[in-house]
Amino acid sequence: VLKDLTHPLRITMNPEEKKKDELFRRVRDLRLETEKLVQIMNTDDARKDLKTIREITSKVKSIVEEKNRLKEEIRLMNEIKV
Repeated sequence: VLKDLTHPLRITMNPEEKKKDELFRRVRDLRLETEKLVQIMNTDDARKDLKTIREITSKVKSIVEEKNRLKEEIRLMNEIKV
């Protein structure tokens, strides 16, 4: 995960914008992590191993739950501003 904390835009952001930016970055990272897990799950070795598929499915489920929680937090932050 690359975080450019010295980027000019990040320096001028207010704390709420920074928080929202962090949330968006985390959602993106979770999406990428999910894609990697799905790729692993689609390999022939993983298909043969039910335990691996269960573990990956469990990880993906928890990632999706966290992603949804973060998206809800972003939505609430946007609602408060209006």
